[in-house]
Amino acid sequence: MIQEDIDPEAHHTREMYARYGLAMYFAQAVEAAIKSAIVMAEVSSGVHASRSDFDESSARYFKIVFGRLVEKFRPYVGSDVELEQDLQLALALRNQLAHHFFWDHAADAMMFEGRKRMMTECDAAVEFLQDVDSRLEEVVRGYSESIGTSPAVFEARLTESTSELLRGRAEGGANQCGRCAQPMISVGSVRRPCLECPKCGSVSLT
Repeated sequence: MIQEDIDPEAHHTREMYARYGLAMYFAQAVEAAIKSAIVMAEVSSGVHASRSDFDESSARYFKIVFGRLVEKFRPYVGSDVELEQDLQLALALRNQLAHHFFWDHAADAMMFEGRKRMMTECDAAVEFLQDVDSRLEEVVRGYSESIGTSPAVFEARLTESTSELLRGRAEGGANQCGRCAQPMISVGSVRRPCLECPKCGSVSLT
C-alpha cells in the first residue's frame, strides 16, 4: 500500500505511533547503556577476573530495574552533577512513556493537533535520551582512565564484548537470546508457545 492510499488521519496516527516507538526505543537504549556501563566499569577495575564473571554480571544487571540501575551507577558519575540529574529525568521519562503516556494523551490521540503535541513530546524525548546515551560511555572511559586502565584496553574490552554478542546472535538465529546470546528454551504450552532464556529470563512468543 502506498502512502496516497492511506487516509490522512490514519497516516497521521501511524506517524504518532512511530514517533512514540522511537522514543520508547531510546528509553530502553539508555537503560541498556547503564547496565553495560556498570559492567564495563567493573571490568576495567578488575572486578571480573574471568569471562564467566563478566557473563554472570551482565545477566545479573539485565534483571535489575531502571531505578536501581541509576543508583548503582552513581559512584561512576563522579562530579558530573548534570548527568546524575539527567539520569533521574531519564528514569522518570521512561516510566512516563511506558506507563502513562497514552492514558495522559487519551483525548489528544483523537485530534490532529493533539497528535502533533504527542509527536513533539516524543521528539523531545528522543533528543534528550540520545544525549544521555552518548554521555554514559564517556563517563566509563573517564572512570577507567582514573583507575589506570588505558583507553586502548577499554576499547579492546568493549569491542570484544560487542563482537561476541553479535557473533552469538548471528550463529544462534531466531532462538538465540538477543540480550545475552544464550539459547532460549521452550516453556509455553501448546495453546500459547513461547521461549525463555534460562540465563536472563527474556521471554519471546513464538
